[in-house]
Amino acid sequence: MMTTHEKTNEQPTHALSYYDNLTGLAHKRYYHERMSCLLKTAARRNEQFAFLFIDLDDFKDVNDRYGTQLGDQFLHAIAQRLKLVVREVDFIARLEGDQFCIILDNITDDHDVIKVINRCLQKIKKPLTIETHLLTPTASIGAAIYPRDGINESDLISAADFAMHQAKQAGKQGYVFYSKNKSNLATLRREKEYLLREAFKQNQFVLYYQPQLSMTNRQVVGVESLVRWQHPTLGIVAPDYFLDLVEQLELQTQLGNWAIKTACEQLANWHRSGLAFIPVAVNLSPSHFQDHLLIQTVKDTLQKTGIPAEFLELEVTESAMQTKGHIDVFKQLRKIGLKIAIDDFGTGFSCLASLKQLPLDCLKIDKIFIDDMLSNSHTALLLGTIIGLAHALDYSLVAEGVETEEQALKLQHLGCDIIQGYFFSKPLPADDIPSFIKKTLVDN
Repeated sequence: MMTTHEKTNEQPTHALSYYDNLTGLAHKRYYHERMSCLLKTAARRNEQFAFLFIDLDDFKDVNDRYGTQLGDQFLHAIAQRLKLVVREVDFIARLEGDQFCIILDNITDDHDVIKVINRCLQKIKKPLTIETHLLTPTASIGAAIYPRDGINESDLISAADFAMHQAKQAGKQGYVFYSKNKSNLATLRREKEYLLREAFKQNQFVLYYQPQLSMTNRQVVGVESLVRWQHPTLGIVAPDYFLDLVEQLELQTQLGNWAIKTACEQLANWHRSGLAFIPVAVNLSPSHFQDHLLIQTVKDTLQKTGIPAEFLELEVTESAMQTKGHIDVFKQLRKIGLKIAIDDFGTGFSCLASLKQLPLDCLKIDKIFIDDMLSNSHTALLLGTIIGLAHALDYSLVAEGVETEEQALKLQHLGCDIIQGYFFSKPLPADDIPSFIKKTLVDN
């Protein structure tokens, strides 16, 4: 019989054997034992369970940019968030590196699994501050179901791993259920690729424009151009459906040049119809700034359309702003007179202290901050910090995704005077912009 002293000494050993020291989650050895028991129980009871394979997106960038010590803190924070998602009967483990798994016991259908997956994705992507760095984690999740997708551990983890990589290819921050019909997935991809190439040949793209509102005078102070695909069968299609494939096919420069040209031509058309010049923002892919013809393309477009350079703003992601070669291009563009904005600020790996060194004119606060700022005091505090910093550095500031008057008033209270979102207006066809602007002038 084991003595009390021996039992006491065994407890730390058990923890080391079964739990990951960094995250506090079960580790691979415990996972293997739990999976073995679960497979036997599910087979005996004729039950289903789900295996979720979770892989953090771009975690290598965190380690490379900030070092492994901060990377460890990042993983620990993610683990704590995942713990809040699962039920007591479920099992969560860190498999290795930035890969985790969740086993959902005794499920009835895929809808049960989707609810948990969505909670995972929402919980993971909340803004996270570590030391002076503002991070917004995202993850890709692959789901496999016992016994549908496998009757042993090897088959289930292979299926979930395959599905996870499908989620990565689809654009990250999402999930995919395993499908045995891989050839069908490949066929659909080829069809979509063909239609997209045809869209470029037949000029099936169009720009919509979302007005930006000044909370000071409730008038339009600018618009953001947003690309849409006039799909031959689906109608107007949002960019979430096709932009990742545009990147994979290396068509982003072609699309970006078209967007610059189209936006400037439209601004000139509005001006000829009697509308005063307003700033128009165009989103560009980070890789577009590797195009050595970009600066000349911008100069030629401005000269041809007669648009003053200060009314064209190029929006880029945070990752683009961290690349030295890109920064040199931004500096040259600003010498021409263009404005440069960081789009979706706070969703990448921001070092707030580095902002003062960037050739920058505007910060655009991402919708994920707006969504829970009324219910989460930490989010409101982060927003206040970002807004204060932007003002101190003399940057303009736009809050995206504002959907309610309560959100708008809160942002105004925090010091953000320009908003964009469905509270004020959805993205509009170009022909609707002049009348919309005139209406706001009359109303105010």
